[in-house]
Amino acid sequence: MPVSFTVPYQNTMPSRWNFLLAWISSLISIGISNTAKKPDKDRKPGIDRMKVARNSNGQYDVIPCGLVIGMLFFIIGLVTVFLSIPTAQADTVTLAWKASSGASSYRVYYGQASGNYTSTAPNLITATTYTTPDLAAGTYYFAVKAFDSAGNSSNYSNEVRTTIAAATALKASFSADSITGPAPLKVQFTSTSTGTITQYSWSFGDGGTSTVRNPSYTYSKPGTYTVSLAVTGSGGSNTATKTGYISVPAAPIANFSATPTSGTTATSFNFTDSSTGNVTAWSWNFGDGTSNTSKTVLKTYSTPGNYTVSLTATGPGGSNTATKTNYISVVAAPPIANFSAAPSANNSLMWQFMDSSTGTVTGWSWNFGDGTTPSTVQNPSHTYARAGTYTVNLTASGPAGSNQKTSAVTVTSNSGKLPKPWSNADIGSVGSKGDASYANGIFTLTGSGADIWGTADAFQFAYQSLNGDGTLVARVTSLDYTHFWAKTGVMIRESLNANARHAMVTLTPRYGVRFIYRTSTGGYSSVTPGAVVAAPCWVKLTRTGDTFTAYQSTDGSNWVRIGSKTISMASSVYAGLVVTSRNNSALNTATLDNVSVTNP
Repeated sequence: MPVSFTVPYQNTMPSRWNFLLAWISSLISIGISNTAKKPDKDRKPGIDRMKVARNSNGQYDVIPCGLVIGMLFFIIGLVTVFLSIPTAQADTVTLAWKASSGASSYRVYYGQASGNYTSTAPNLITATTYTTPDLAAGTYYFAVKAFDSAGNSSNYSNEVRTTIAAATALKASFSADSITGPAPLKVQFTSTSTGTITQYSWSFGDGGTSTVRNPSYTYSKPGTYTVSLAVTGSGGSNTATKTGYISVPAAPIANFSATPTSGTTATSFNFTDSSTGNVTAWSWNFGDGTSNTSKTVLKTYSTPGNYTVSLTATGPGGSNTATKTNYISVVAAPPIANFSAAPSANNSLMWQFMDSSTGTVTGWSWNFGDGTTPSTVQNPSHTYARAGTYTVNLTASGPAGSNQKTSAVTVTSNSGKLPKPWSNADIGSVGSKGDASYANGIFTLTGSGADIWGTADAFQFAYQSLNGDGTLVARVTSLDYTHFWAKTGVMIRESLNANARHAMVTLTPRYGVRFIYRTSTGGYSSVTPGAVVAAPCWVKLTRTGDTFTAYQSTDGSNWVRIGSKTISMASSVYAGLVVTSRNNSALNTATLDNVSVTNP
């Protein structure tokens, strides 16, 4: 349907009193100039004729008809009409004017040429507004006349003009500020339709509708919804439909299991997500103050007790939590005694012993093998009177029993060259010859080499033989900055070939601790990053069968596991210390103390 508009009143004419005074003056002047002493008494009055009247002398005076009508309108109040119309873009035009005193009705005149009004309102109207019927596109001119109760009319009002544009063909289209999300999903729809539109009809796909141009709508239930917009106007109607436009996904249903659900403080519990639906994130709470965000988790409990476990599964449709009360039952595990040892940096006769027992341990008893009084400290230091090889025994005790660990340590007062059974060699192609020395418990290594990485290595290696399982411990006290990927640390290596399988825990100047390994001869190296720290820093590497595990520590007592890797390696291997400059034209110097290589 066409859109109409109101033409506001605009007084662009002189004031009403000035208009009346000017008109009256002109009428009086006309009346005087047209007085006739001997008029034709048979002359009939007309709209543009003189009217005949007998005066007191029996003569006929001729009075202009306009003067009569003018005086009449002066008496009843002259109708003055002022119009103004802006440019229209519709099929109808609505006009408005101010009421005139003495006027009882009005008529609107219009046409497509100025002053040539080919159309009129079909009836006199008493209102001061009028809306035309539908008009074709084009330019139109409008004027209004006022009428008194006797049917006398005023002149035309001022003329106004407007242009009606041709109706534009409709094309429905729309957009939304959000098309997917969990319920309740509030969506702001915006019509981008074109054409002259008078009506909007929205269907949101879930039974909801709207006739607002740009409605806001909330989807309260999960589902996929087809949205359509139908627009209607003078150009017809048109509909736009978007199939499956709005997606409100359902929240997942959280669920999980654990294997086993009971064990000891040494038991590894494997938690597995079994949630249904679309899950993109997991949040575990294991009931002992720890949490995890992996899909599956391998966990141990350090304290006996019953633990309530919960899993929150989150997806595009929201979150859901599954909770299992007292799901995990843990009792104390018998301890498994273990330890490592290393000489002091300043005194090769002074050794630091570090407990690494597992299970629930409440007591320690150390026998240092030299006949001195045992120690009950968890991580004791002990000074030997002389060099030699001593058998050290640790008994670890807990609520579930006790266990012993025995290992030999070699105490030396040797300084300068490497003590037995240590040796050293450059591995691979190095730019400058490296070396290694020992004094007062400190190992000093110098070496060049491109790197310990890729498919072949180049570095300085201070080593000894290791048969079967073992543990290497060292504290890195310094490393030159020949390159930010320069490395020093501990390594277990299958052979002295450049492409040999190996595992090592190293410190770099910029990137901290790294667990690096090559799982096949000539294969490419891989890495598991540790914490970004600087020297001094403790590193440890253990071998149990074919499992190699890397650790780091700030104090040599509290160890943080970096990672483990299974590498099929010969039983008889080389274990020791490494340095590479990562700049084959330069030598890098590294110092390490508290070094120990122990067998189980």
